[in-house]
Amino acid sequence: MIEQAHKTLVMLALAMACSAPGDARAEQTEGGRGVEDNALDQLDIELIGFGQMFSDLAYTTSDAQSFSAFELRRAELGLGFMKGRTYGFMVNAEAIRSAGARSYFGIDENSMVFRAKQAYGVAAPKLGPGNLTVRFGLIPDVYMEVVESAYDLRGVQALATERSRFYDTSDLGLSAAYSAFDGIAEVRVAITNGEGRNQYELNTGKNTTVVLTGRTPSFTFMSAPARLGLHLSYRDGSVGTSSRKNHRLSGALTFAHPRHFAGFQFSQATGYLGRGDLNARVIEAWANSALYPTWLGVYAKFSSTQTDLSADDSHARNISAGLYADLIESSTSTRPVLGFPRMRLYAGWSKDTFAPGASVIPGVPSAADSNTFMLTLSARGSANASAR
Repeated sequence: MIEQAHKTLVMLALAMACSAPGDARAEQTEGGRGVEDNALDQLDIELIGFGQMFSDLAYTTSDAQSFSAFELRRAELGLGFMKGRTYGFMVNAEAIRSAGARSYFGIDENSMVFRAKQAYGVAAPKLGPGNLTVRFGLIPDVYMEVVESAYDLRGVQALATERSRFYDTSDLGLSAAYSAFDGIAEVRVAITNGEGRNQYELNTGKNTTVVLTGRTPSFTFMSAPARLGLHLSYRDGSVGTSSRKNHRLSGALTFAHPRHFAGFQFSQATGYLGRGDLNARVIEAWANSALYPTWLGVYAKFSSTQTDLSADDSHARNISAGLYADLIESSTSTRPVLGFPRMRLYAGWSKDTFAPGASVIPGVPSAADSNTFMLTLSARGSANASAR
């Protein structure tokens, strides 16, 4: 699974470079083959391109206002290569609005621009009964990565731990992971700045995150392989110039099948949103099922974020449900969220409610409550080439 994860976000540029004609191909050996042709036979490199996007039409209604809008919620491109499936690098870029959340003045008003989401070198040698994976640079968050590997609804909504800013999806640092016995036992450790991908280091402390994962051996469920996974994580962290506490205790239970997914996660924060004295909690559950593969599936999600554990009225809740159809079917796998290609159309409803202490509009919680109806297109694809 780790090998799939670090291969997922790699791209085309080197493939183009290897296939482009050059002066070296004009030089011939005695046998008539180009010097570069011989060199390519020995390279044993794998080149993979990756891209995905989520775009939707959303209509939102609340006591404050009602409006509709076309949105591009995610656009990503990745590039890189692996040598012998053991060493390499990847760079993944994502599109974001150039202005801040409360501003319309960015680059060329508020254009979408690309920024680095992940960029790291990787070594993944086989070691004993499993594989060791070491990454250095702008690396994925080790807890978010392992839970998302069994989460099939990213096109509908990010996990609540990401939406509520309990975790950033990547950070600058070093991680090591060891997976043995086909992923039955796995441990991941990361040492990072702790400031996320949009800020440089602001204190001398480093964040240390440990994730322990246990999975069942693959078993047959509804004529296809399936797996259960248990993921436990603890992060000792700090944030900001005054090294404010930013700890996390998290756990998730996941079920992965080519057509059916389900999961539950719990996360508690000691230190939240830059405040060391603020404690918070997230609870989330999700499920989706392809009732009639490729043309009809159903999904449902629930999340509750308590932004201040000292206040009983600080809950923000979300309920989502809908239907989907796969216009292009993904590959059959126990981890089809990593399978390519896929184009999926969602039609769904989402309801957000806020207790008085969690309202974004102080004193008027009902004005923040909203219902959203969405039509979402989720598309992802990859291309690869190899030289051996």
